[in-house]
Amino acid sequence: MSIPATISKKARKLIGISYEEQGMPYVEQVDSEGNRVNVVEQKIYIKKSFMTIPSSLRLIHTNKLLRTPSLLPIISNLQDLPYKYKPINNGKNKEIRDVTVERLIIGGGTSGLASMRENSLLITREELGDILFDEYTLERSFIIEELKKLYKYYQNHIISGRFLGKFDEGLVFDTVDQILIVKANEIVLAGGGRCLKPIFPGNNTPGIVSREFYLKRLKNKFQKILVLGYTDLAARTALHAKKSTILVPNNITISLSPYYKEQLDKKGVEISNGNIYNIESNNGKLIVQTDKTTLEADLIVFSVSKQPRLEITSSVGIGYIYDAGRHLYVPVHDQLGRNKNLFIVGGMRGIDNEYLSYLSGKASKGEEIDRFLEELKKYNPNQQNESPYNYGNGGIVCECEDISMEDINFALSLGIEKDVEKLKRITGLGTGHCQGKACTINLGDYLKSSRLISYRSPIYPVIL
Repeated sequence: MSIPATISKKARKLIGISYEEQGMPYVEQVDSEGNRVNVVEQKIYIKKSFMTIPSSLRLIHTNKLLRTPSLLPIISNLQDLPYKYKPINNGKNKEIRDVTVERLIIGGGTSGLASMRENSLLITREELGDILFDEYTLERSFIIEELKKLYKYYQNHIISGRFLGKFDEGLVFDTVDQILIVKANEIVLAGGGRCLKPIFPGNNTPGIVSREFYLKRLKNKFQKILVLGYTDLAARTALHAKKSTILVPNNITISLSPYYKEQLDKKGVEISNGNIYNIESNNGKLIVQTDKTTLEADLIVFSVSKQPRLEITSSVGIGYIYDAGRHLYVPVHDQLGRNKNLFIVGGMRGIDNEYLSYLSGKASKGEEIDRFLEELKKYNPNQQNESPYNYGNGGIVCECEDISMEDINFALSLGIEKDVEKLKRITGLGTGHCQGKACTINLGDYLKSSRLISYRSPIYPVIL
């Protein structure tokens, strides 16, 4: 089974594609004929590179030759950029339609569907979400049954589309054949969270993928996986494979509930500690060398935590706080998830428990509030002093722009503060295709930066 790989934009090196979600690094590309392609859906898509280009911030800043005005256009032409685009829909523009609703729900996973009620409109990029693929979720059968009932009852009020952000005209969504401009009296943000890649040498090697990518497209296709994580989320990932090992970074204490600890013991899942200093591919296997042992796997799956999709909440004007103990950047909300006329539910507020996500959606419409608050008190993720994204010294931070930890450290040596926004201005971090979705949060936590970048609309690529 091959993993999608491509050539990096600047360094022109062969790298793996780690995410399956549109808008993330290298998932959408333009081929030599100008066609827009989804690399993940095509299973594998590798372009050949006739050369590699040294990509180093230190080299650019200290070498006057590379900053010569006549040389800069030549360097940019060597980068892996498209030369032409083919028009889609025969060059026809999509119809723009204004919609006014009482209650708008953005996201159709567990908490989004649970938020549905009369006079609601739900717009989502996927239906039901991770629970369809995660077989080791507690209360899974009950939740899926309830969600399917809601979906069947409200199916005429559910639209497939991507949220592009808030504009002066309203909240804008890109659907198959229309651009919707929506105004609503009440908004529920249920866009969920995503697992982000830890930082370590060789972290862009082909064969390193997110939990979502693994569960939705690669589950049961690899015999042995190495899971990067330390909580029940990592345990639930590891249990899907025939053989698996969980690797916990140094200075992080593994935090497992008794139930999942028992399940791991029953299946013989090993737990190892250590930081990664080298990864090699050998005959379809990934050889992972840590400071304590050598591990072998067919696939590496990062499952550290589910980070809320801040680009969605930031677009509608909601701030965030840095939870240094849980290592999450969480949108500002009260106990029930309220922020003025908005509700933030499920993974969008940092919850990775499906049952609690379900109850948070119910609570947003005034149902099951007491039960939700009771379960919320029990939900107490382990606090860690050090960043769980620190799996080693070095590695790529921003895949879109080939920004490494070496580049970050060089910028810091120039006197730049440990502030992601300021580092972005010096390094170009977060300015590529994904606009910081894949790199700013894990780097922010690594540096303990309370401020990230400004996520601006449109928050996903738009084809004009």
